[in-house]
Amino acid sequence: MDVQRVVDVLGVQAQEEWVEKVPIQRYIRYTAEELAAQEEARKKAEAWEKLPDTVAALQEDSKTLKEENKMLKQCLMEMSEIVYA
Repeated sequence: MDVQRVVDVLGVQAQEEWVEKVPIQRYIRYTAEELAAQEEARKKAEAWEKLPDTVAALQEDSKTLKEENKMLKQCLMEMSEIVYA
């Protein structure tokens, strides 16, 4: 008996070889002190990034306080004029 092999799927051209670089992730076990130091460093970095905004806010607050102080002084002067008049 003769056997004939039939393939229903067409062939695919071979591709050239390539190099893939896959990053390797390692698990690093940190001590509680090291984790606390990393958290402290992260907080300091965030504070340094926010520093210009903080300075601007403080300058605006100082302007507002100066205006409020002027108003309070004026009110005190008027009250003293009324009391001692």
